Amino acid sequence: MQLATETPHQRDARELRVLRLVFRGYDVFRDGIDWCARLRRPVTVRMRAAGVVKVVRRVSAAALDETLTEQSVLIILDRRNDRPD
Repeated sequence: MQLATETPHQRDARELRVLRLVFRGYDVFRDGIDWCARLRRPVTVRMRAAGVVKVVRRVSAAALDETLTEQSVLIILDRRNDRPD
């Protein structure tokens, strides 16, 4: 949601703050025009096989949000596999 008096720079800053709050396991940042996130924990072989990547780059905050949500689900599922039955 963009506020009526919000500049594009202010919108980007707000979206960056939100992404950092929601995805605390990632270092979220801008790199030129790209929105990026780097996973703070190591990626195991099993996580990589499930599709988890260390760094995500997208063209918008919304696209990064969507991808990080998917990545987070994969990480949660991987953690569940670590628990004994």
